Amino acid sequence: MTTTKTVQQIETERLAAEELFSSAKITLDALRAENAAAVLREAFPSHDLAVFGRDWDHERPALIQLIGKADGGADIELDDDESVASLTNEQKRATLVADRLIRAIGDDEEVLRHLQGAEEHADWVEFNLPLNPATPESE
Repeated sequence: MTTTKTVQQIETERLAAEELFSSAKITLDALRAENAAAVLREAFPSHDLAVFGRDWDHERPALIQLIGKADGGADIELDDDESVASLTNEQKRATLVADRLIRAIGDDEEVLRHLQGAEEHADWVEFNLPLNPATPESE
């Protein structure tokens, strides 16, 4: 014998599932950002910041630049073929993995929960991912 649920029962269960999903997604997205930073930090130890940009006509941000530390690494423009060609296979893989992880987070609002700033430019928006975790001394 089959019992059917009332609309109220279904709505209550759906709302509980949506709340659980939302909480899990926030945790997953935080881990995606942390994973992206760790992969880039390991592949680019002389860099402090990854810059992701999203053109107004695109839905998701893409990794566009790595900013070098003040005492060392030169900035790397990832939309420049020569810069990309000079990367090791490990570094290329790291940029692809990080790019995929941040894109998976979702729209600008979701990305802003886990990356810094949303600096708007003429036709694109910029998000920053620090590669080195903050320490109590630097806060």
